[in-house]
Amino acid sequence: MVVSVQDVSGKSTSPSAPPLVIEQKGCQYQPYVAAVQTGQKITVKNDDPVMHNVHTTPGNSSNKEQNKAQQPNGADRSFSFEAPEEFMRFKCDVHPWMFAYVSVFDHPYFAVNGKDGAYKIANVPPSNYKVLAKHRKGGSVEQEIEVKDGANSLDFVIELKP
Repeated sequence: MVVSVQDVSGKSTSPSAPPLVIEQKGCQYQPYVAAVQTGQKITVKNDDPVMHNVHTTPGNSSNKEQNKAQQPNGADRSFSFEAPEEFMRFKCDVHPWMFAYVSVFDHPYFAVNGKDGAYKIANVPPSNYKVLAKHRKGGSVEQEIEVKDGANSLDFVIELKP
């Protein structure tokens, strides 16, 4: 699940954001769901003893489709995207079951939940916001929150669709 603050005035801090690393291990992309800021570097590694390719299939026409071969234990491949987009698909045409999804935001106020469901969005300026939790298959839920100094929390429940 990707959680993001909506209609926030903060701009992308991508030059100072560390790269997102996506690994190809056991013919699977890890992580399966991730998020970055516009302009933030995405590094894809191939830890497998077989060739893969990294084929991005953006839905936003401002983001360029790319398709790069990657040899076994080969050089890392780098990507970045300039426009916001939800759940952009990364796929391997060599192994058609391999997918990952990356959401791109034009601000730093987002997170992907962990296996335990927890997430943290840091440094949100105090104000009133709408927060969107979106699951690729389960849909989305939006809630309002007043962010004050100190810890704030917001829980979401998304029922997965069959």
